[in-house]
Amino acid sequence: MERPKITVLSFFATWCGPCLTELPHLQQVADRFAEQKDVVFLVVGREESQETLDAFASKAGYRLPFVADTEGRLYSVFAKKIIPRTYVIDQTGTIRFEIVGFDQEKLTELDAKIRELIQE
Repeated sequence: MERPKITVLSFFATWCGPCLTELPHLQQVADRFAEQKDVVFLVVGREESQETLDAFASKAGYRLPFVADTEGRLYSVFAKKIIPRTYVIDQTGTIRFEIVGFDQEKLTELDAKIRELIQE
C-alpha cells in the first residue's frame, strides 16, 4: 500500500488576476519539492474545462498538474468564494495550512509548513 502524501491543493481560475499572480510562486515551491515523493501538488481550475487548463499551462510553461472542476463541485467542498485558495493537507487528510487570496507572506510560509510536515 502506498504511503499517504502531503497534498498542496490550490484552487484558481484562468480569468482571476490574483490567481495568475500566485501561480508562478506556487510553481517555484513545487519545483523545490520536485524530488520529494511524499509531497503532491494539484491545481484545480474552478469552473474550467480540462482543455482550457491544458492550453493555459502549456502556454505559460507550468509543470504543475492542473485538473478541471468544471461545475465547481470540489471547490464547494472547501469554500464558496474567494480564489486563489491554497491548502496544505497532511498525511491524515487534515488541513494544516491555508492561504486565502494572494498573500505573499503566506506563500513564503508555505515552504516552511511543507518542510515541517515532512519532518513529522
